[in-house]
Amino acid sequence: MINLFDEVSFLSIVLGTAMVILLKNPFRLAFARLLGDRSIPSGNEYINPLKNLNWIGLVIFLTRGYGWTKLYRIYAWQYNKKWKYFLSLCSGYIFHLIIIFAFTPLAVKDDIFQGIIVANALTLAFQLLPFPFLEGMELLKAVIPNNRITQALSKGGAMIFFILFFYSIIVNTTGNSQYDVLGIVINFIAKNLLWITEKIFVG
Repeated sequence: MINLFDEVSFLSIVLGTAMVILLKNPFRLAFARLLGDRSIPSGNEYINPLKNLNWIGLVIFLTRGYGWTKLYRIYAWQYNKKWKYFLSLCSGYIFHLIIIFAFTPLAVKDDIFQGIIVANALTLAFQLLPFPFLEGMELLKAVIPNNRITQALSKGGAMIFFILFFYSIIVNTTGNSQYDVLGIVINFIAKNLLWITEKIFVG
């Protein structure tokens, strides 16, 4: 299996990670406020990257190319229209798509930009997964609330993720990346996203 993380420089992954840490949560919170949510934090929490940082997520960012920041909860009761609530839940994905679309034409000329879009594509793909600390779980609970699946994932999802993550490290370290279930899923989604993007913007 070809891992997108291994195809770009570490420096470019660091730049992509820094962009996510510095800009993603301010974007999500500003997007939520634009749609009418007044429950979100403001002031220091709004712009301070240390307030948005999740240290475990950061380590995984720098070792695998995907990860997570602090997840601010978005509540349905703050919105007068259901579509606004769902759009707000998807704001993190919108952020990554904007970065990918903006930097794809530049990536043809400079490998640094390639790493930035890879980091964002991998993170978008990762955030689609239904683990408790990711946006995918928030979206799943909004679509099928009070469901046995969502309840089970809410309770045991974190353990499932870390089992898959450490298994991923073991199989990649021992040269058996074809058994890396987590990596296969994330890279499949990210590669297809980048392929579509390149077809649209590069041709």
